[in-house]
Amino acid sequence: MNQALVKKKNVSDLAFQDLNRRIANLKKGFNEHVIAEINNVPERIFVAHFLPWFSGQVTDTDNSLRSSWVTIAGNEFFEVKVIDDMGQVLFVVPPLVDRDIFPVAISRNDKVADMMTSAGQLAELSPLGAEQRLANQLNGKIQSTKEKGKYDDRWQAIFDRYKLDTSSAQESRGINNGDDGIDMVYDEE
Repeated sequence: MNQALVKKKNVSDLAFQDLNRRIANLKKGFNEHVIAEINNVPERIFVAHFLPWFSGQVTDTDNSLRSSWVTIAGNEFFEVKVIDDMGQVLFVVPPLVDRDIFPVAISRNDKVADMMTSAGQLAELSPLGAEQRLANQLNGKIQSTKEKGKYDDRWQAIFDRYKLDTSSAQESRGINNGDDGIDMVYDEE
């Protein structure tokens, strides 16, 4: 292998790793800033007004509960502390919308553009093999976004605290963990 090509690849990989480190540091800094600004709601208001909606016992047909919650939180991406009468934090309610629904690409093989490039190169040798490899890679990426949400354990702890059945909870509160329920259909030419 050409020595210049090996050096170029190593420099490119180092730059990619440095970029991922910088992105992680930016996310960490942003999350620390957001955590410092979490709003509060008294437990009695949370239990009386919002918990029935979050647990799926009440449907928010006119979007008033969601609107009220977003007013308290600041936006759909912010968490809210539930406090007792003494001002002590009992727990933190996760955001309605998770802004991290897609994992950050750790290596070049995780990027969809690189998957497509690799499949294109493989297609010259084996079109069927390239199609199968791309389908497997993309399916793996899609499945990773539909796995258990990072806030599921916190939601379950909240529901367990109040001894609630949560079978329809996620659908009723409109939580978005990346699956919008829309299946894309493409015409084949």
